[in-house]
Amino acid sequence: MTRIPSKLLVANSALLCLVVLTFVNGIVSEHDSMLPDPVRWILLVLAAALLLVSAGELLRRGARRGPGRQEH
Repeated sequence: MTRIPSKLLVANSALLCLVVLTFVNGIVSEHDSMLPDPVRWILLVLAAALLLVSAGELLRRGARRGPGRQEH
């Protein structure tokens, strides 16, 4: 299995942060939505879970790499 570059994981995490914030904003706002509330909540939970996995992998790589090592 090939390893995903850390830069791609950082970009993915940033994009997922925006997605999560968008879903939270849509849920708490009073505007009508094309998606029903349960679907928005499910998508929010899935996006938040992916964000946590991505951030956890970045933290794991940083801890394994150590403060003095550079990534290839």
